[in-house]
Amino acid sequence: MSLWDVIKQCLGNIYTNNSSFVVSHVRNPFEVLVSVILSQNTTDRNAIRALKNLKNAIGKITPENILNARRDDIIKCIRPSGMYRGKTETIVRAAKAFSEIGGEDAFLRMSPKRAKSFLTGIKGVGVKTADVVLMITHRADVFPVDTHIRRITLRLGVVREANYEEISNFWKSIIPKDLYYIYHKKLIEFGRSICKARRPSCKNCCLKEICMYYKNKKYNENK
Repeated sequence: MSLWDVIKQCLGNIYTNNSSFVVSHVRNPFEVLVSVILSQNTTDRNAIRALKNLKNAIGKITPENILNARRDDIIKCIRPSGMYRGKTETIVRAAKAFSEIGGEDAFLRMSPKRAKSFLTGIKGVGVKTADVVLMITHRADVFPVDTHIRRITLRLGVVREANYEEISNFWKSIIPKDLYYIYHKKLIEFGRSICKARRPSCKNCCLKEICMYYKNKKYNENK
C-alpha cells in the first residue's frame, strides 16, 4: 500500500465541518483574501466572528466598502481576530491594490503566477495567505501549509527540512491536484482533533504505524 493510499484511507474518514472554516463563509476573491487575513495567527472561530462583525458594519466586503469605512470601525469589528490594527492596515492596503488593478474581475483574469505576485506584493500578505486565496479563486497548483499541516508533516517524518516549500511540495507530490482543497481541509481537521499540538491522540491515530513521532514515543516509553 502506497503512502497516499494509507493517508487517503485514514483521512477519507475525517469529517470536515465546512462552516468551521472562515473561507467557507465568503464567495468573492476580495472577501476570500480578507477572511484569510483575519485568520492569521488565530482560530477560524475568532476569524468568523470578526468577519461577521465586518459584514454587519459595512455590508458586502468589497474594496470600495473597505475604503469608504473608517479605520476605527474596521478595528472595532475585527478585534476578535487579534492583531487587529495590523490586520486593518493590511486589509486597507489590499483594498487599494484591488482598486488600482480594476477590481476583482481583473484579479480573476490574472494567471496564477501573476496573481500570486500581486498578492504577495501587498504588505502583510505572505505566501501561505496567497496560496489559500489562489487555491480557491484560481484552482492553482498550490498546497498551503498552516500550523496544523506543518505539525502533521514533521511528526510523520516525511520531509528533511521544515520549510514551507518542501512541506507544500511533499503534499503536492502525493495528493491528486483536484483533491488539494478537500485534503487541505481534512489535514487541518485532523490536526485539530487528533494530531494536536499538545497531547496528540496517538492511540486513536490512523497514521501511527507510519508516524516517526509515534514510533519514537513508543520506543522511549519501552526503554
